[in-house]
Amino acid sequence: MKTIVVILGAILVTAYCLMEIKEPTPAPHVSKTVHAGVYPGDLTLRIVNEDTNAWPPLRVYLNGSPLQTYGVTIPALKPGDTLTVPLSDFAKENGDRFNPSAAKVVVIWIGGNGFDFVKLGR
Repeated sequence: MKTIVVILGAILVTAYCLMEIKEPTPAPHVSKTVHAGVYPGDLTLRIVNEDTNAWPPLRVYLNGSPLQTYGVTIPALKPGDTLTVPLSDFAKENGDRFNPSAAKVVVIWIGGNGFDFVKLGR
């Protein structure tokens, strides 16, 4: 009889402990974007780091959704630094290059490397 009471007690303690174990709740996503000045010209895109912190290398995309359009990786930029990128450097995954004499820059996306992509332009 004592053995049955001990076994039942162990089962109850185990059940209680299992009820107290809760799954950890994931941390909410905190949006982190860069603050950039982007200035398209006829043949180049000028990018300015308008943040107070340095940027790591980032991806910049033209005229479409990130990963599915013309993109280029830019190097790390310190606050206030400016980079000028030839529009012909932007390429799709399949190797097609942006042709600035055939199309205008309408939308620019910038982000990656821990930053959400932010849409600049229309």
